[in-house]
Amino acid sequence: MFSDREDSLKIISPRIPRQIVPLDDLPAVFTAGEEDIEGVAIENGALQSARLSSFSLTNSRIQKTSFAESKIAGFGVKNVEFVQCDMTMARFADASWHVAELRSSRCSGMQLDTAHLQNVRFADCKLDLINFRFAKLTNVIFESCVVREMDFYGATLKNVAFVDCEIDAVGFSDAKMQGVDLTGAQLIDIKNVGSLKGTIISSDQLVYLAPQLAVTNGIGIRDE
Repeated sequence: MFSDREDSLKIISPRIPRQIVPLDDLPAVFTAGEEDIEGVAIENGALQSARLSSFSLTNSRIQKTSFAESKIAGFGVKNVEFVQCDMTMARFADASWHVAELRSSRCSGMQLDTAHLQNVRFADCKLDLINFRFAKLTNVIFESCVVREMDFYGATLKNVAFVDCEIDAVGFSDAKMQGVDLTGAQLIDIKNVGSLKGTIISSDQLVYLAPQLAVTNGIGIRDE
């Protein structure tokens, strides 16, 4: 799946070690002051409303775990899979995610402002009201996701693809973009279409956006 796109974007998917340790008492790890966790399998964990800083997770698989309304500043993630997790209203400012995949997860209202994401895939996720302000995204794929009211203000996007997504009320104002592929998405509404420099769209999408582009550039339209 997406082999051609992955080759062109040089996406690196997580490779979780076979020998990972099941971790049952997750809250106890944090109360013990652990800041770095590596090589664990967590399922049905509960981290909602957690308050942590400079916490990192490496070579791990996280399933059916709630991060809802948690606040983890500087959340470091490397070679990690998140599956069916709840990240609703989680705040991950200044996060650093490298080689990560989020699948079938709820991420409504998640805050990733000023984060750095590289080689990250979001698949079958609910991604409405996501804050990517001033974030840096490199080699990132959004696949079969609900993408609504996502904010990329001032962000830097390089080699980013939206595939089988409905894009509605998404804003790219003041974003710096290179190789941002929208051709596989359904464009419902883009805030400030004049900010799409650096994106790739299809001819059909261009026709759809033409009236908004004309208004943005002060072009009048009159049919005889």
